[in-house]
Amino acid sequence: MLFDVSRVLVGAKRIPTLYFLADGRWSDAGDHVGLLSTEIKCYKAFGFCDVANAHWVISQAGVTLRTFEIIRWDNTEIIAVDNSPACVTETLRADLNAKRVSLSSTDTCKVTHKIPTAKLLGGEDAFRNHAEHSKQVK
Repeated sequence: MLFDVSRVLVGAKRIPTLYFLADGRWSDAGDHVGLLSTEIKCYKAFGFCDVANAHWVISQAGVTLRTFEIIRWDNTEIIAVDNSPACVTETLRADLNAKRVSLSSTDTCKVTHKIPTAKLLGGEDAFRNHAEHSKQVK
């Protein structure tokens, strides 16, 4: 696994930033996944980490790219979160001393009330509902 923190210049404007790079494979990825199937890049000045994962699904290779917002970066660790999936916060943590990266998920939805459901109308019901609504709008 590659694990490095460096000072770099990024982009055409050559913006200085701390940069973190890790390459490896998640521990739960399975034997069929390559040793360098995941790449993580973090840019302190820009406040984000990108995590690219290669995967194999139904005889086809694919790649996913996810972006995490950095909430902490000090001499010992980098912590970044992605709360874009509904009701889930995923936390990426790079322990700079142990040279170890982990990814965890937390359920953030605590549903305490019943959510009302809508009825999907079809056939004549949908036509009748649309006609009645059209009359009301005019």
